[in-house]
Amino acid sequence: MIENNYGFKEFLGSIQKLIFYLIDKDNIKEDEKVIKILKDAPSYFKLSEEFLGFFSIEDFELTCDKIMNLFFFIEHLCFDDLIKTLQNEYKEEIPDNLKIKIKDKLINKKEDFDLYSIKDLAAAVRRFISRYLCGKSQVTDIKEDRDLSFELSREDLWEEKISKLDDLMGIVHNQLGEFRLKVGQAYSFYKLIEEDDNNSIILMNSKIKENELEFKDNEIDEN
Repeated sequence: MIENNYGFKEFLGSIQKLIFYLIDKDNIKEDEKVIKILKDAPSYFKLSEEFLGFFSIEDFELTCDKIMNLFFFIEHLCFDDLIKTLQNEYKEEIPDNLKIKIKDKLINKKEDFDLYSIKDLAAAVRRFISRYLCGKSQVTDIKEDRDLSFELSREDLWEEKISKLDDLMGIVHNQLGEFRLKVGQAYSFYKLIEEDDNNSIILMNSKIKENELEFKDNEIDEN
């Protein structure tokens, strides 16, 4: 899908840096254009050239409230490419008896999820992997033997309506704590519960191709 993994890793990193920058700025309005934010940013706020070039397009209308959706979309779209940089210590297999337990208590009962869906959970695991574990030099050094349920309580891994839930850490731990999964098993865990999350990216790709075909058809008609 993407030939230059490093370039897209840098692009994603710049979006994430911008998001954290926006969060720290209380006076920024949701409908404010991102290009204006970038022009007014201090000199120490460095982003990749590819990212800056993307937002330098004339009459680009992306506003601050859309930047998170853009980040989620690109991050999901590029996951298969990002995962190629995942180090071996984060590819630990889950024992078969534990897989059966997870399937029985999560996958087979996904309709019983209350505060979030299994798709939300899988997306959180995927985001954790792509943001904190992928790459040859991680921003944070997360040991593979750390508790996975604890790491998944990070607010940035969830949609806003879920991240703002009271005691998110307790909610995630109550659901996953009994499995005693480690960070090193995050990818194996995602592969177990990925179906609904993966279907959404298949749907997105399908819509992109439909739009491309429609665009080409329009070009032919105009000619």
